[in-house]
Amino acid sequence: MNYVRTTAARHGIDKHVKHHHKVLKMDWKSEHQYWAVDFTVNKIEQKIFYARYLVLGTGYYDYDAGLAAVIPGLKNFKGTVVHPQFWPDNLDYTSKKVVIVGSGATAVTLLPAMSDKAAKVTMLQRSPGYFLNYPLVEPIDILIRKIFPAPWAHAIIRIRFLLVGFLFQFCQFFPNAAIKGLCKRTEKELPKNIPIDPHFVPSYRPWQQRMCITPGGDFFSGPSLR
Repeated sequence: MNYVRTTAARHGIDKHVKHHHKVLKMDWKSEHQYWAVDFTVNKIEQKIFYARYLVLGTGYYDYDAGLAAVIPGLKNFKGTVVHPQFWPDNLDYTSKKVVIVGSGATAVTLLPAMSDKAAKVTMLQRSPGYFLNYPLVEPIDILIRKIFPAPWAHAIIRIRFLLVGFLFQFCQFFPNAAIKGLCKRTEKELPKNIPIDPHFVPSYRPWQQRMCITPGGDFFSGPSLR
């Protein structure tokens, strides 16, 4: 957070960011050829912005009400039900049995984070997902920094990151090879007592749903899998 703030201030980006502004509606005014954007400031003051172009980067979340899954019988459940989007500050799950419904990015993040305190964490999934075990520190990047001067090293590492992005295209053109490679990589991370099939064999092709990155393999390490 400190890095983001100092970088934004150094380059003057922070002067173009408005906090505590909530957009209420956006209307296109054909007679003037611009957008009228109604919003509130700090939930009190109402203002209007006018713009010829809008770039929407809000994601797909409903910030007032999370997308609730329809789970039959959930109303009869006597335990605590929590939606990750509205995580209570005082939630204490120490030594309790926890079920995480889902296998997406949020679930993959929650499981290793909760497993240290909870008595048991179970992931309930309709179909497993594909995992990308990405090291926190890439060994090849360390080698590149040792061999090349800093400007060259930064450029080479950036190109390497760009090439990693072609994984999507590889999965699209060679799905069978991608499935084999991803599953083989996941199998190496699993403890010997946990088989890859059926727990980690998805029912769909790579990138038909988002892949989940596990930084440093935290999903497979420690008490997460037992």
